[in-house]
Amino acid sequence: MDRDPYELCPCGSGNKLKFCCIDVAPEMGKIERLLANNQPRMALQSLEKLLETHQDSQWVRTLLASTLINEDRADEAKRVLAPLLKEHPQQPFANVLYALASFNADGYPECKRAVHRAFKQSMSGFPHLVGMLASAVANHFESTGAIMGARQHRVLSLKLARDDQRRELFEDLVALDSESSIPYPLRSVHNPVDINVEGDDGQTVKLAARLSSVGCWAEAADKLATLLPSHENNPDLHYTLGLYRAWDGDNSRAVEAFRKAALLYEDFDTAVDCEVLAQLLERTDPTRGHRMRLKRFDLESVSQVLSRLDDDERIARLENGPDVETGGGPAGRYVILDRAISESEDFSNWGLESVPLIDGRLTIFDRDDQADQPAQAFLVGLEGTELDRAVDTFMSVVGTLAKPVSKEEDERPETDLTGRISPEELPLRWSGYVPPEAPTVIARRMAESRWQQVVNEIWPNTPCQALSDRSPLEAAGDDAAKVALAAALIVFDAYADTRNYMLDLNDLRERFQISPPAPIDVDEKTNVNGLTITQIHRVKPSGLPQEQLEQLIKRTTLVRHSRLLYEVMQEALQRTSESDDWKYREQILATLASVCGNALRHEETLGWIAKGRALAAAQEHPFEHVLEWKMRELTLRIEDADDPELSGLLNDLWQNYGAKLPQLREYLVMIVNTAGITPPWESAIVTPAAPGSLSGEIRPPHSSSAEAAGKKLWLPGDGD
Repeated sequence: MDRDPYELCPCGSGNKLKFCCIDVAPEMGKIERLLANNQPRMALQSLEKLLETHQDSQWVRTLLASTLINEDRADEAKRVLAPLLKEHPQQPFANVLYALASFNADGYPECKRAVHRAFKQSMSGFPHLVGMLASAVANHFESTGAIMGARQHRVLSLKLARDDQRRELFEDLVALDSESSIPYPLRSVHNPVDINVEGDDGQTVKLAARLSSVGCWAEAADKLATLLPSHENNPDLHYTLGLYRAWDGDNSRAVEAFRKAALLYEDFDTAVDCEVLAQLLERTDPTRGHRMRLKRFDLESVSQVLSRLDDDERIARLENGPDVETGGGPAGRYVILDRAISESEDFSNWGLESVPLIDGRLTIFDRDDQADQPAQAFLVGLEGTELDRAVDTFMSVVGTLAKPVSKEEDERPETDLTGRISPEELPLRWSGYVPPEAPTVIARRMAESRWQQVVNEIWPNTPCQALSDRSPLEAAGDDAAKVALAAALIVFDAYADTRNYMLDLNDLRERFQISPPAPIDVDEKTNVNGLTITQIHRVKPSGLPQEQLEQLIKRTTLVRHSRLLYEVMQEALQRTSESDDWKYREQILATLASVCGNALRHEETLGWIAKGRALAAAQEHPFEHVLEWKMRELTLRIEDADDPELSGLLNDLWQNYGAKLPQLREYLVMIVNTAGITPPWESAIVTPAAPGSLSGEIRPPHSSSAEAAGKKLWLPGDGD
């Protein structure tokens, strides 16, 4: 089909075809048909031949470059585009293609200049391609721990997305904001503040803001930095500079700017918010962290290795994931312990000092002939004594069946580095292992004991760089350290929340002589979604108008900060009435039970479950809803064989529900056998299955503890 000579030229120059690349239009039409028919090799041959006679054609070069990129020949695409950009440095399509090729060929941050040039030159003409770049940079930052940079690039990519891309990119942003393993102050909106300067300096601020609006945060920060000599004591300047640096992934200079802002802000709570960001970003400094390392081993016989590992009491096999069942995952996963667990282990006498610690995590892969990969073992642990001990244990068990894979330091530098743990967090880490054959109540009690130890003994006495290498106890009472100490408490709260523990922050503030933050007033005009998560903690749910409370419920449900969600859901429950949808109230009660279960508040969890059961029982058709609440209760009580309510609950489920749901009885038999409990119904009068009994699948209950939120019961430090 012939092109209209007055349409925009496909080369992306912005000119009409008649005044740009009309001379190659017939040949290019044929090449486009080859591409449409999935014949890229023939198209490339034709393009390369055409380029020989039309070296100056922008259309030939951009189509050739885009085809090379799609064929994973990014270096060649760069070479094709270089002469075009030398002649037309502002060509929008060529710039974004060059940035995409550079990203694929060189990676980030090597391609940063090309990416930012595309952000400036190509955003209006090719927004979806620039959005692809922004999303790729976000993925890079997320993988390297530059979370604020990752989030802001996700926001940018969402802003530029086509309608058919928007949902997926929105889900990526939501996934980051709801990722509970990321400290909550980082997975939050942060807005620049107005910088009150006048004259030429005011124009510099506006230019920096324009650069920020197109994702060029390094350039925006550099512009603001030129104002520092004349506005050194302006806290808003330092704060906004810190945001630009963090969004650019430059965490070290962001720390410097946020810390300076914290020193300059007269408002205590605002200063603390800045210091929180400084402390969290400081912990990502790769020069400070204790390294987690990976060791690789080639294996002779996977079956023999697995057999030997299974027979050793110092090595425990973990449950296989779904990828193993489908044949696509590892042959086995194990943890290597610092001591053996005997078959006759008496778990009833365990204290914290009895719990074996995990020295390393081991994954076994069978040979992959298609990928030409040998059978291998991968062992990850904390560099030093722990990892060395894990390697020694592994090699002593498998012997000559495993051979360490040697690696020259300059051959593949840092490829065995899997993570870092900051000096402030290392003493809090505790990789305790409670085997599945131990009563579940033991795991809960060990977790409770460890958290009490962390909160009351370890954290208060752990030196912190932000406190001039003093511990919180040593810094308490020092007026000059109040901002840093108040921020350290929030950082500790974020650490605890990533591990599902609900810290009593007000109690700690009182203990360390820190005043609670001033509440933030919210009225009908306040956009709750515009507040940072640390600011939302200062909002009193009880004083909110209903519309703002609903915004707060959505925000806290997304972020899932335990204590915040607990407080907001309690307020939401108080505002419900009998006229409200009872399922909405039930959902609130289920959330409260889940939060308390995750936080190891056993009795309070049972209390919320009792309220949910009573609510369900008052409905017109209560059978299935009451059963679900009773199954929630069972998941908690089954943890402790000595629970005085357990026998009655099991009998109730067996007699009153099992008679109508035969599959329920099968499930009850399975869980009492797993828990090692004598079935109480064996000594009771059993009601036979009723004629016309209900059929259908009996699903495991929605646990009110760890399982309900997709989280396991956490032993502090497990998985670090």
